[in-house]
Amino acid sequence: IAPGQKGALIILGSLAKDTLDNFLGKHGKLFGINSVKSELKLLKNNQDNIGFTQIRYQQLYKGIPVYGADIVGNVNKEGELRSVNGRIIPNLSVN
Repeated sequence: IAPGQKGALIILGSLAKDTLDNFLGKHGKLFGINSVKSELKLLKNNQDNIGFTQIRYQQLYKGIPVYGADIVGNVNKEGELRSVNGRIIPNLSVN
């Protein structure tokens, strides 16, 4: 796939998501995340005009979206994670 083609964006977005997922798998507890698969839902995976891919996850509690709780990662076109930020509410419990 040649750079600039739609398929290339899908591949880069997938690699960027994998990069963020690996980071959160190793360091998620610092953000209050115990399991990427069960606590986060992918909302967006977009590439901007300078080659950065933004991945946005929504926090879930028992499959229910947590209002205002999300985390965003930015991966450059070289596949390097450049930033992670957002708000996660750790240790949720509802009676």
